[in-house]
Amino acid sequence: METRELVARARERSGKGVARKLRQSGRLPGVCYGAQGTTSLSVEAREFQRLRREGGENVILELKFEGDAQAARTVLIKALQFDPLTWSPLHVDFLEIDLQREIEVMVSVVLDGTPAGVARGNVLLHHLREVEVRCLPGNIPEALHLDVSSLETGQILHVRDLPAPVGIAIVTGEDEPLVSLMAELVKAPEAAEAAAEAPTEEGAAAAGEEAAPRPGGRG
Repeated sequence: METRELVARARERSGKGVARKLRQSGRLPGVCYGAQGTTSLSVEAREFQRLRREGGENVILELKFEGDAQAARTVLIKALQFDPLTWSPLHVDFLEIDLQREIEVMVSVVLDGTPAGVARGNVLLHHLREVEVRCLPGNIPEALHLDVSSLETGQILHVRDLPAPVGIAIVTGEDEPLVSLMAELVKAPEAAEAAAEAPTEEGAAAAGEEAAPRPGGRG
């Protein structure tokens, strides 16, 4: 995976007011965790979003600190907080990594193909959309692909059925279900009409009461 450069600016002050002013000026507040300790920083929000769109959630970034050429760090995005209304990023946590040491990250599972049973009304259920993998940072795949075109009704594919490229170890339990094809339970029209016309127990009881002669009435 390609490493992308992102310029960061160290910050000494923190707090909601400082973070709000940074966002108003187009910068995204954040922190970087690593062997050198925790560093509060900010990055240009639009540039961060661009790199994230191009490189994916597991994009490897080379943080270059303004005014300190020796402070560069290779990082991954550890956590990203969003505004619940606008979905714009509010705060980012970076994690410093060593390109020569394996790490564990979550990777998306992409389904390829369409089972023939879907055209007959069956339902394709995607149970697990991400799996955890262990590999060198440079080998992190953008996604793992699973061919579901041959899936039969009632069949389930598990994590053990997910092919992984060389150098990628899947950490998620192999017995976890990934995807299944289930028959859609649809009531036939004639059965639905019959059910609608059939009297309920309460209705039958009420009809019986009306048909029975009232006390003192004529039989």
